[in-house]
Amino acid sequence: MKKKILLTGTSGFLGGNFLKSIIKDKVKVYDILREQNKKNKFLNNLKNKNKNYKSIYYKNNTDLKKKLHNKKFDILINFSTFYTRDHNYNDINHIINSNINFPTALLDILSSNLQIFVNFGTMMEYENSNNFLPQNLYSSSKKAFEKIAYFYQKKNSHCKFYNIKIFETFDLNDQRKKILPTIIYAFTKKKKFYLSLKNLKINAVHTNDINNFLKKIIKNKIPKGNYLIKNKKEIIIIKLLKKIKKTISKNFLFSVKNKNKEQKFLKKYHNLKTVLYNTDIEKNIFKYLHENNKNKI
Repeated sequence: MKKKILLTGTSGFLGGNFLKSIIKDKVKVYDILREQNKKNKFLNNLKNKNKNYKSIYYKNNTDLKKKLHNKKFDILINFSTFYTRDHNYNDINHIINSNINFPTALLDILSSNLQIFVNFGTMMEYENSNNFLPQNLYSSSKKAFEKIAYFYQKKNSHCKFYNIKIFETFDLNDQRKKILPTIIYAFTKKKKFYLSLKNLKINAVHTNDINNFLKKIIKNKIPKGNYLIKNKKEIIIIKLLKKIKKTISKNFLFSVKNKNKEQKFLKKYHNLKTVLYNTDIEKNIFKYLHENNKNKI
């Protein structure tokens, strides 16, 4: 019998990449989306090509409960999030509704029948510490929901709960205003790139690594618990920029605004099981930029 998987956040980066990957497997995939996503071209194209993928649309919380009434799912994976590094007053409701209220409502409606629940958090909750030390309101909201989910975990002991933390994620189709896609955009559009911190380094995992880890969870190959998915190698951004300029195009322009102390990542976090991947993100970027540069010559 095919497992029924419900996804949230498929109109976003991580959720959309996982949806594209999982529909190739023999599972029934559903996503829960707001009404305004009915015209989403990416999701509709996937739906037209895959009979095992369906969407459930809702208008508000009352409609959400109505649409999910008497529906049973084996697995719920929560990609839904509203991210902003530095919020303003008008962001508060959006952050709380997306990161806390919505997933809580789903657990309240569905958790009694779930076998697996997967939630995503961020290492912004820790800021290089083993204790909760939030960098912003966004990371506080992710931690708040994790605490709420613990109530449902205690209430429904038959369901395996997973909390997955990540630093950064990457794929060449990434259109977010994150540092790596911004570098690629600046290069392809022949724009100058501005690096705000001289010694900035990041730890980024590829979406394929996340997708593979989630598929192991679905196949019950991963014990329940709290996980950090991490790349073995950090990317030092200034070195990446210099290498692009030296090996691909001397016309690539960038400048550094501020100096800062070198960042350090803890090797081990007490409350997280670390899963290491060794995907060469820089190699992926250089291959893409080389090809892009050749095509423009």
